[in-house]
Amino acid sequence: MSVSFSAARVDAEPKNVRRRRILVVPSEYPDLRDPLKVNGNWAEEQTRAIAAYYDITVVYPVLIKDRSNHIESLDYHGVRTLIVNYRHVRKTWLSPYVLATWRGLRQVRAEMQPECIHAHGLYPAGFAAVLIGRTLGIPVVITEHWGQLKDRISDGLLYRTVLKFTLRRATRVVAVSRFLATEMRELEPRCNPDVVPNIVSTLFQGAPQVNHYRKSDVAKLLFVGSIRDYRKGLDVLLRAMRVYLDLPNARNCHLKVIGDGGRRAEFEDLAKRLGLHHNCTFLGNRSREEVAAEMAGCDLFVMPSKYETFGVVYAEAMACGKPVVACLGGPAEEIVPSWAGRLVPVNDHVSLAQAMNHVISHLEDYDQARISEYARREFGAEAVVSTIGKVYEQAIMARAAGK
Repeated sequence: MSVSFSAARVDAEPKNVRRRRILVVPSEYPDLRDPLKVNGNWAEEQTRAIAAYYDITVVYPVLIKDRSNHIESLDYHGVRTLIVNYRHVRKTWLSPYVLATWRGLRQVRAEMQPECIHAHGLYPAGFAAVLIGRTLGIPVVITEHWGQLKDRISDGLLYRTVLKFTLRRATRVVAVSRFLATEMRELEPRCNPDVVPNIVSTLFQGAPQVNHYRKSDVAKLLFVGSIRDYRKGLDVLLRAMRVYLDLPNARNCHLKVIGDGGRRAEFEDLAKRLGLHHNCTFLGNRSREEVAAEMAGCDLFVMPSKYETFGVVYAEAMACGKPVVACLGGPAEEIVPSWAGRLVPVNDHVSLAQAMNHVISHLEDYDQARISEYARREFGAEAVVSTIGKVYEQAIMARAAGK
């Protein structure tokens, strides 16, 4: 069942109206110099969209090994970005991180006084933002992206205390899905998260590439995700492909895998052992532009992830007009309507093969234009910026009221 994220849309920016000043502090951010390092692209792409309506400066603390402790000022896709380099202090790195954030904010305040701090990630950015915001009287909005909070607090009482403190002390907290909002409330019942999904970049929002499916064609499957561990379910997908290809009426298919990580060799070996070496291509990491091109050219996007806090790749594939096969029990249930794909139980390669068989056998029945329009309406910049803008206003008003 799909859950709508629709919000009132952003109106054209009125003339002569002062833009709110927002300081963004991400826990992760892509590397401007390396298009293959896209960690934190969800924060950067949302920030870029917000910058069309707000005065945005980004302060991003980066741990370095040398003795340099300088601040780099960059124009990152039109957004002023301060990279604040900092070094470890023996037995702790959190204090230097907070101080690095403070140094960046101090430089920003010489030119503009932020009206709100927007941190991405409860820890470390959210924790640092709460400490600084309370000291300076600036409201703090924190968007949590990673989740798995129960696993994270198992690391010890201190970490649990820090996360609960951050959730309580932020002016507003945001979850990228209702699934994640439930996790956050279970950890800290006094928090009341807003739900604002990750944004689908305009890279994925061109006119959908209409594929004229023919029974003789090879069905083109795509997987995009980290393969440093088993979380994204690539092992399950490979086993499902073997089951699918052994079905009597199966079409030939080819899977492209975009992503890299420490278990890549293991997954490549599994593909060979399953006799899939002619049916799989491991592409490694690719730029966002290349990912968008592959999504536009595939027939079906498949990622049977065991855990997601949002799963923006599902929305990106749908924005390209593609049906999606994903797993039940997580945010995919909020993203993928029944008419746009299939959802299967986690870790069930037989059910996954059956779902793939159904979609591949009925590709011509999936309305690519409808899928694309739905994803762009629900997860495009207009909807997301409108919703996060309301959260900013609520945070600023709450701080002004002394709450």
